[in-house]
Formats: sequence, C-alpha cells, structure tokens
Amino acid sequence: MSISEPLPELVDVAIVGGGVAGLYAGYSLLTRGAGVPGGGPGSPRVAILEADHRTGGRLSTVTPPDAPHLHAEIGGMRFTSTQTLVVDLIDHLGLGHRPFPLGDMSDSHDLHYLRGRHFSLAELQAGSDRVPYALTPEERGLSVPQLLGRVLNRLVPEGGALSEEERLRREREQRIDGVPITEVSLPAYIADVLSPGAFDLVMDGLGYSCSRDPEVGLINLLHTDLAGGEHRTLNGGMQTLVDTLAERYAARGGHTSLDTRVRGVARGPDGTLIVTADRDGQPTTIAARHVVLALPRRPLELLDLAAGVLGESTLADDLDAVVPIPAGKLYLTFAEPWWEEIGLRRGKSVTDLPMRQCLYFGVEDEAPGGVPGNRTGLLVASYTDGPASRYWEDHENVGEEIFHGSRPSPADLTAPQFMVDDALAQLAEVHGVPVPAPVWAAHKNWTRDPFGAGWHYWRTGYRSTDVIPRMRQPLPGTSLAVCGEAFSANQGWILGALTSTERVLRDLLGQPPAPWMSPELALGP
Repeated sequence: MSISEPLPELVDVAIVGGGVAGLYAGYSLLTRGAGVPGGGPGSPRVAILEADHRTGGRLSTVTPPDAPHLHAEIGGMRFTSTQTLVVDLIDHLGLGHRPFPLGDMSDSHDLHYLRGRHFSLAELQAGSDRVPYALTPEERGLSVPQLLGRVLNRLVPEGGALSEEERLRREREQRIDGVPITEVSLPAYIADVLSPGAFDLVMDGLGYSCSRDPEVGLINLLHTDLAGGEHRTLNGGMQTLVDTLAERYAARGGHTSLDTRVRGVARGPDGTLIVTADRDGQPTTIAARHVVLALPRRPLELLDLAAGVLGESTLADDLDAVVPIPAGKLYLTFAEPWWEEIGLRRGKSVTDLPMRQCLYFGVEDEAPGGVPGNRTGLLVASYTDGPASRYWEDHENVGEEIFHGSRPSPADLTAPQFMVDDALAQLAEVHGVPVPAPVWAAHKNWTRDPFGAGWHYWRTGYRSTDVIPRMRQPLPGTSLAVCGEAFSANQGWILGALTSTERVLRDLLGQPPAPWMSPELALGP
C-alpha cells in the first residue's frame, strides 16, 4: 500500500516497525489462519507502520552497478545452520542459501596489522616473534579465536552447546568468584582468564571495539552459540528475506504505511488502543485492538514514553538494560582485486587502526553466475563498532564533498570524499601496498536515528531472564507488546528478532505454531 492510500480506521493489530520482527509478525498473523483475542474469526486485519522510506530495517543489500552478482550487505550478513527458526523460515519461503563467502568468520583472519606490525595468522599460530604481544608459553601459538576459546572453556568447562534451559539457569544462578554472573562485565572476565598481553591481543585482534566496553555484560558470552554451525547467506542477498516477507504479507491483504513515524499510544474506546503518528509529515491516528512495537532501543526511546499507555508501562524503566552498539560499514569496489596480488583471496584482515576489519567480499567473475572476465572486486573497506564507529561518524561532518566514482551510489548510502580518502590510506597501511582509486562506494552509519545502533548487548547488572518477559508485555492487562532483536536472547542476529516475535505471537496474540516449524524450538525466556 502506498502512503497516499488511507489507513483503515480500525485494525486488529497495528505493528510499529517494518524490520525483520515487524514483517515476520505481519506475515505470520495473516498466514496461520487464526484470529486474535478480541477480533473476529479468521485472519486479522493488520497494519505495519514504518518510519523509514523502505521496509527491511537493518537488513539491506545493495548490488554494486559494476558487479551484478556480488552483494554488498549493508546490514546483517549471515546466519548459522544451527539457528533452526531462521533456517526453517528461509526454507519455507523457498529462498536459496549457500555457505557465507567469508567462511566461518572465526579463524579466517588473513592478515593482522596490530601495533604497527604486520603478521599473518600462520605466524601467530607458529608463535612468531613478529607478534608484538607478551604472551605466556601456554598462550603462544594460539589465534584470537583460540584464546577466546579458553575464556569460553573457563565459563562453560564442559564445552559444547548449552540447552536453552541450562543457559537460562546459569544466567539466574551462576556466580563468578561469589559474584552473580550478571554483575560481571565481559572484558573484566576476559582479563581475569588471560594474561595482560593475551587480553590486549584479543581486544585488538578480535576486530570488535565493543569487547572492551565494561558496560557489556558477561552473560552475553552465555548467549553465544557454542555449537557453532556453518555460516550461511542468501543467494540473492539477505534483503531478499524481508522483501519476500513484505511481498507475501501484502498479497494476503496486509497494509503497510511508509514514512509514518509513530509518536505515542493512548487508550481508546471499547478497549482499543489509539496509535498517533506523523504520516508523510501529516498527523494521523489508527485504532487497534493490539499494538506490537517491533522496535529496537532507540526507536522506542523516540516515542512519547511519558504519556498515554506508554507512560503507564514499565517500558521506559527497562530500556537501559541493553547497550546499543554503534556500527557502520564502508563498501568499495575496485576494477581489479588488488589484494589478491599479495595472496589474499577471502576472509578478513584485522587492525587496531580505526577501520578495524577489512572483509574481502568476492570478485564478480568468481561469483555464482558471475560475468566472465569481469574482475571487479568488492571490499568491506571498514567494518566498525563502538569507538571506531564514532571515528567514522565524525568524518560524516567534515566538509560536504561526496565521493563520486565511475558508478553512482544509492542516494542514502553516499560516502564523503574525506572518508574514502582516509579509508584508502588505512587500507594501504594495513596491506603494505599502494591502493588504487575505487570505482564505487556505499556507506551506512546504523547509529544515526531512527536505528540508533547496529546491534545490542545485555548491560552489566541486568538479567535478561527478568527483562525480556517485562518488555514483551510492559503493561500487564493491556494488548501492548514489544518484540525484536534488542530485547531477545539472541541479540545481534536475525534469530533474536524471530524468537522474540514468535513469543509475542504465541503468548499474547493466540497464534499456533506454523506447520513449517521444527517441533522443538528454543524461544527464550
């Protein structure tokens, strides 16, 4: 539905947010053949209200104009074969998937450039003197993932995957040196297990700046998928998941209103809820029997939390339980994959420079169905989070000149020339070779409103087993619900958005499990 068409005056369910969680909720409500509490029989009337000009949220795939078979994953890039609900949904929708081109993203570091010194993964594992960190004899020769494995083994000595029940029990009961695990920060625990040199190597070589943040709780390590699994991606890019959900939701009669920024929720007559919004710059309202806020932390903060139903709820009290992680990416394409000349073909390289991670995303004529002879290479020139992401955010405000390559960039993903120049200089330093001018660029800063973060982690001092149920129904006795990745047991993954939404669908909206689902699904607290 285009935004010029009127919204229904009354719907059974108003879903605020058209990302993975919101689209999955809308599609599920219209395909499971069940009504909702207070509504009529059969499929309910549903409306999705999305503040952006597009649906999909933090899943966004762009095809470089000079490499039609490569996919620049501006947002989420992958899922794992152990994430049953994600795999079930993708297979149900008939979307083809394949191994993620960067391998398992654990031991695939091709090059390290840390503390001003180049060394390879092989040199690190050989205990080379080129590694500029003071490691104990037991730590020498271990890669960054292997060092982190020591930390995991200390936390979960028996190894392997934790069942959902066991993981939640540990979160409620486990203590570290007499202190509840929820009161221990992730970097503090890593520092307690590893030597100071190994701690610095992990913090620098992991590539994620948020690992140093004392606000990030140790319980996030419990939420790690210890079973691993193969990392996979969608053949047509990760955005095909949300695009397919949106298309099939619309085909079933679902309404979608873009450029519709919800402001608040008030009580209406006959037990309904009144959603107030600015729609294409004009005030509007819609009445709903149920309201689902399928939003991460920052968009929730942008609502009027002091008024109406939201002011009566516990929603504002629990927002601080998660740490929003600033994140951004800069993609570049080059006429030739210059990195292959120094022996780098796939995987990633890491550095303590502000660019942090460089991911070799493929070459056109080597991609499935690729154009023969087209040697265009796609590179994630900078993949950052935390303070490193803030560094690049500052570049957005330096001058007004936009990078113009030989191919145009999407209007909302343009990169400042100053940013591209800095990234090229850092790429040259990390790889030790001159770097040619790129052909195309695409940049996204997920920290900007309305998203506010690339992903989220549980904050030290909070227990997800307490917060998640409260967020799911922040005002008991009303038909207001919250779902999404931010307040889930699987943060940072599509899985978190789906499991959180599935709990709302079953527990609050009376929906049965879909027939395509595996019978045993772990949906979190």
